Amino acid sequence: MRGARQRREFKGSLLRRDGRCLVCGAWLDESTINPHHITTKGAGGSDQPENGIALCQACHVSVHNGHITPATLRWLLVLSYGYQYDDWLLGGNDDRQAAEDLYRSMTPKRLPL
Repeated sequence: MRGARQRREFKGSLLRRDGRCLVCGAWLDESTINPHHITTKGAGGSDQPENGIALCQACHVSVHNGHITPATLRWLLVLSYGYQYDDWLLGGNDDRQAAEDLYRSMTPKRLPL
């Protein structure tokens, strides 16, 4: 079972890396970050940066309600940090387009595609 220390470390690493919700761009801090595992720990996901994304509460709810797919989140990490994933984890063109649209809508932290 995962301990409180591991959760804090995962949360801190995402806050340091991202600083903002990677979906809507809201600035985050210790009290507002909602760290999200793209592949859940129960499904074999890790605490590696490639499997985590910083979200605000509203975007975290949208992810868990199925409005934003895991593939779209991975594409956001590809666009933001150059992470690499197997093709089957990146979904289809709709996921890539959704991520590109979100990425373009972000403010100064991001550069245009």
